[in-house]
Amino acid sequence: MFATMKRLLTGFMALVLLSQSCSGLIVLSAFYANRSYIAKYLCENRFNPNSVCHGQCVLMKKMRKELEKEEKLPDLKMKEVQFVMPSTILPERALVCLLPQPEPPVADQPHLLSGYISGIFRPPLSV
Repeated sequence: MFATMKRLLTGFMALVLLSQSCSGLIVLSAFYANRSYIAKYLCENRFNPNSVCHGQCVLMKKMRKELEKEEKLPDLKMKEVQFVMPSTILPERALVCLLPQPEPPVADQPHLLSGYISGIFRPPLSV
């Protein structure tokens, strides 16, 4: 049940994000789907018999409105993070610690285990 709910929520969120980013396409497709109704009842030039508008004025208004809405959205920028690691902080000998460590020996081999533990607990290297 939880997996089904999670899938539904994920699908819903994907549709919301997709509709937000494709709002101009949604307006355009809605216009072409209802073009005859818009030309007959909503067009500003519907009473002018020589008009070739056919509802384009309504489409342009809605597209401008969507464009203004997108311009009002804040411009989100990723913060830049620079990683600086001067050589004075991390000497070359300390890079040995960053290399992959060997796997610990199996517990049924005690002679290898003692050498491994003494290798871990040693004093740090002086610079």
